[in-house]
Amino acid sequence: MKKFISDIPSHDASVNPIEDYSKAKKFRYVSIGDHYFFYRWLLFMIRYIPIKNIARCYIRVDTCVSGCCVAVPFDSKSLVLVTDNGKHKKLWLDDRSVLNSIIEELKQKNNNMTIGYVQKTVQGNEHPRHLEGTS
Repeated sequence: MKKFISDIPSHDASVNPIEDYSKAKKFRYVSIGDHYFFYRWLLFMIRYIPIKNIARCYIRVDTCVSGCCVAVPFDSKSLVLVTDNGKHKKLWLDDRSVLNSIIEELKQKNNNMTIGYVQKTVQGNEHPRHLEGTS
C-alpha cells in the first residue's frame, strides 16, 4: 500500500490526491494529475505538490569534471520545481525527452508557471547536490 505525503498543504479539500493519482499521466518516477504533481519517495511513499503552487520549473544540467589525470566530463540532468513559497524540489531524471514531456504537461496544467533551463559546471570533488538551491 502506498502512503501519500503532501509537500505543501492544499487548501482545496474537494480534490482527493489518491483519486487524482489514479488518473494521473505517468512519466517514469513522476506522475501528473489534474491537480497534483506526484513523485516517488523512498520505497512505498508518494509525495505530491499542488500544481497551482508551482511557480517555476526548469531543467538543470550539471556538467561534472573529475579531478584526476583523465578528466572525463559527464552530465547529470534534473528537474527543479520551485513552489510559490520558495521551496525547491530537485528530482534527478537523466532522460531529456522525459524531462521535456514533464515540462510540457506542467505547462498545460499551470500556464502561470515560469519555465527555464540552467547549466552548471562542477569541478574536482564537488558533487551537484552541494549546489542544491542555487540557480
